[in-house]
Amino acid sequence: MKKSGFLFVIIAFITAGSVVTYGTMHYNKEVQAEQLAIQKREITQKKIEIVNKAEQAVELAYKTRDKNHIDAANHAIKRITSENQQVKSALQVKMTKLAALLKQLVEVESAIKDAEDSQKESDIKTAQKLIDKMTDEYLKADKKAAQLKLDDLTTKIKKAADEKAKAEEAAAQQAAQLEAEANNSSETDSSFTNQYEEATNQSEYTQPSYPNYTQPQVPPQNSQEENQSEQEHENDIESEPELVPNESEQEDNENPSGIEDDEKTSSTDNAN
Repeated sequence: MKKSGFLFVIIAFITAGSVVTYGTMHYNKEVQAEQLAIQKREITQKKIEIVNKAEQAVELAYKTRDKNHIDAANHAIKRITSENQQVKSALQVKMTKLAALLKQLVEVESAIKDAEDSQKESDIKTAQKLIDKMTDEYLKADKKAAQLKLDDLTTKIKKAADEKAKAEEAAAQQAAQLEAEANNSSETDSSFTNQYEEATNQSEYTQPSYPNYTQPQVPPQNSQEENQSEQEHENDIESEPELVPNESEQEDNENPSGIEDDEKTSSTDNAN
């Protein structure tokens, strides 16, 4: 009896120990499982937070277009694990698109600046083509601003061209007026010069003609009376002694009837 009781005690002790050990092991497994579950939830939550941070960084990069924000977004995307590969790929596509859109915007701004500097029609057309390609909704406001800027430049160039054309037209009219005045003056000077040359080239001075005022001639005496008078005079000379004539008689003999003096006076007047 004593031996069987002792064995029973031993078996009971062993059984109790086994039960305690099994219970302890089962408890430990539950604790470990719970810890694993917690860790898994933490990892999952961390992954979710990484994705959220990457999405927020991408949104901020689209909003500010700042290089630092763009770099931060790309770095956040790289932290996304393969378990969220689909989200990661989508975010990478968005950042690639943002880079292309910003490059397009830079090209438009550069083309407009070239057009402003050169004011050439070819550069304006190039800028307009690039603006027309800005079809993405993200660049809607940028496209409107760029078009207004280019339109203002076109208006400014056209206004300057119109003012230049008006100035050139006014200058041409003024030049034509001055030329016409110069031609009129030249014609006047030429006419004056021709008149002067004609007057200078005259070979001799021509005395202007004046009316010929002559004294009326004494009508001639009858020829018979002249012959009779001459005959009487000769007879008187033969019958009378030669005497020295006095001065009055000498003057009468030199100029009988006064006809010869009148003729001399008339000839002198004609010569003058």
